[in-house]
Amino acid sequence: MSVATATPSYTVVEDWDKLPPGWRFVEATAVAVDRKDRVYVFNRGEHPVMVFDRDGGFVRSWGEGIFKRAHGITMGPDDTVWLTDDGNHTIRQFTLEGKLLLTIGTADRPA
Repeated sequence: MSVATATPSYTVVEDWDKLPPGWRFVEATAVAVDRKDRVYVFNRGEHPVMVFDRDGGFVRSWGEGIFKRAHGITMGPDDTVWLTDDGNHTIRQFTLEGKLLLTIGTADRPA
């Protein structure tokens, strides 16, 4: 039996992200990576989901006007993005391009 014992190490890369002029992160609460190594940043700013290539190049954003308070993100095994919004009490499933597929919960109604 083999057991991994190495502690993962990380290196901060200053100015990795190349945001469009005037854009910024506001409380980036969660980050996930898809199978093509694109990085999805879920934040509480004007552009809630920002997508970058592995080198920090801006690819696209989506989710504007949908979320009240970004909370969590995870990638599904079927190449979908699951996002939790603790401000309106929902979990939403999207395509990688931002098309809404499913909403769990009723917006603004705690369960």
